[in-house]
Amino acid sequence: MAKPEKPNIIVSNILHVPEMPPENELGATTLYVVPQQVPERDQSLGRFMGKWSGLELTLQSLTHTLMGGPYSATGVVFHNCQGIKQIGDLISGLGELNLTSAEFGQLHSLLERLRKKNTKRNRIIHGVWIPEITIGSDDRNRPIVAKYVWARVYTPTSPAEQQKTTDVNNPGARSKYRFTIEEIDKITLEVMQLRNDIGTFLAPVSKRLRPEGPNMQ
Repeated sequence: MAKPEKPNIIVSNILHVPEMPPENELGATTLYVVPQQVPERDQSLGRFMGKWSGLELTLQSLTHTLMGGPYSATGVVFHNCQGIKQIGDLISGLGELNLTSAEFGQLHSLLERLRKKNTKRNRIIHGVWIPEITIGSDDRNRPIVAKYVWARVYTPTSPAEQQKTTDVNNPGARSKYRFTIEEIDKITLEVMQLRNDIGTFLAPVSKRLRPEGPNMQ
């Protein structure tokens, strides 16, 4: 015997309310949304930004090792670069002048990882928090919020790419522009690992190129 089809959930109105109305005041086709303020949401973004700042400090140390001279001069050059792409180009050029072939190959791999992480960084930082709501129904088939998820969503300029941010049937493409709290935390760990790997690469290079130690003037 075939199971009876579940009635469609009809939503004709969405209301954002500070708390749910009493049972007898609920509209038959109104979805009531109580905003959920999740501390982990903003904490995840803060952790990411903090670890990214640490990564930039390590990149500045790498630039200083490759440039030589006083650290203050490195700071002038480094902070006049327009973003990570120019910083990466600067480090690559200096590396080509100062590193062995093997070292330069390692540097190239690190900078490629940096480039990919920077794309995610830009989309996370310049995105906005969007509450994604899954609609369910109560025992009277009235719409209710079944699931509430915060996602950091970046809107690309291309209309075709914008469509991908909402296409639930294309999770691979959508993941390029949409980041949940858990995904931001995962990327934060990847940023930390990249910083550690750059530091590991930098230690012997610095010892070879600057045996006298860094000039911190």
